[in-house]
Amino acid sequence: METWIQAFPNVRGVYTTNDDLAVGAVTSIVAANKQNQIKVVSANPTEAGFDNLKNNLMAAFAVQQTVLQGQEGVRAAYKAVRGEATDSVIVTPAFTLTSENYSTFDFTTVKHPDTFRP
Repeated sequence: METWIQAFPNVRGVYTTNDDLAVGAVTSIVAANKQNQIKVVSANPTEAGFDNLKNNLMAAFAVQQTVLQGQEGVRAAYKAVRGEATDSVIVTPAFTLTSENYSTFDFTTVKHPDTFRP
């Protein structure tokens, strides 16, 4: 990211495909003192990403409903094992998570419960 900031000093936004890359981008952006100029958006935040979002160092996350995806996958597998018809496509919508909706966001279909142990 440091090289990109130097090569493209007027860049206004960055999208990363995962939170580890976003955290690295934010680190470089803050080091260059461009956090008010460059907006960062990523997918599926980790705790570090949540912290960056709450501290307004990131603009947003696209959040997949991973818990719901797992539930739907198990349901489809159960039907298949029983010889029942299954859907050829199962759609679970993604959500946009921002600092504005973080405090009211329903994480039950996104994050496993804190007590979950695989």
